[in-house]
Amino acid sequence: MNRHYTKKKRTSGNAQRPIEVLRRIFRIPDGSNIIERQRTFVFLYASLGYLIGIPLNLVTSFGPQGTFFYVANSLHALFILLLAGLFIRRVISAYWAALLLILSIQVEIPVEMIHMAHTEGVIMGIPGIFGNTILLGMLLILSITAYIRYLPYVQTLLTIAALSVCWYITRDAHIGQSIPVLMMAFLVLSFMGERLIHGVSALQSSKDDLAREQARVFEFLNIDREDLLRLIKLSRREKLSDKQKNRLLSLLDEQTKASVMEIATDVVEKKRQNLAALEAHELSFTPYEQEICQMILQGNTVGEIARKLRKSTSAITSARALIRSKLGLKKNDNLQAALLRLVEEGG
Repeated sequence: MNRHYTKKKRTSGNAQRPIEVLRRIFRIPDGSNIIERQRTFVFLYASLGYLIGIPLNLVTSFGPQGTFFYVANSLHALFILLLAGLFIRRVISAYWAALLLILSIQVEIPVEMIHMAHTEGVIMGIPGIFGNTILLGMLLILSITAYIRYLPYVQTLLTIAALSVCWYITRDAHIGQSIPVLMMAFLVLSFMGERLIHGVSALQSSKDDLAREQARVFEFLNIDREDLLRLIKLSRREKLSDKQKNRLLSLLDEQTKASVMEIATDVVEKKRQNLAALEAHELSFTPYEQEICQMILQGNTVGEIARKLRKSTSAITSARALIRSKLGLKKNDNLQAALLRLVEEGG
């Protein structure tokens, strides 16, 4: 069984190596930075989709044809390849890569729309203009998912400007009637996108603050995350064997271990003094009641005492009532304060 597990684990590790290589090549960040990770994916997926779509548009009759579109698409493809190279070589960040890619598309599509309106007329140009407007709407959504502030408003302005120029050239009523509706739709999307970007930025800021606080805690304890998790897992067990105790202490450095031992010694000594004071008092507390008194002095609630002693809450409540009766406490008297006075008098 162990040999099978080892082999399976080794195979899984080998399968993950190509993924790690690709992650390093394309600079995909880990989950600690939500925004940078999302921008990286937006840039990579949009670049791949555009680089696949441009050759298909050139070799098929799917999109507009002609020397102008051939040159424009070819230059745009070279620009995207340049961006990808700069990004992979760490010359530009994911922010600038996504921003420049989206802006290049935002400029290219309106230029094509104006060219179609100028050269192809109403019959051939209008369908292409509206088709490209749909692409600009999809590009607007893409920029929102890249979490780039204010960019959707810039895209809205450029899109409406391009449609206005197309209407001025063609004087087509359909384009004129669509401009107010499209402007409203693009502005609403931009506003909603801005709120989303603001929320995600605030979430990332809180996550960064938490990571810094966590790092300070680890530095203070002089322990890493894995050792701390093992420490917590062991410390939650109520009864530890000698081996587990030694393992628990081995996770701590000498300074922390000395501090823990000092605190533990103080707690044990205080507990011993409290127990001696309770035993010396003229009131006869049973060992069970003495244990409950100790826990009350430590600030434990009824529920916590019941869980630690594995008793019902009603049993603990009854025991507390008996202790209160022996101390002669009234209804509004605080039991913990009374026990503290009793211990101090005994000390």
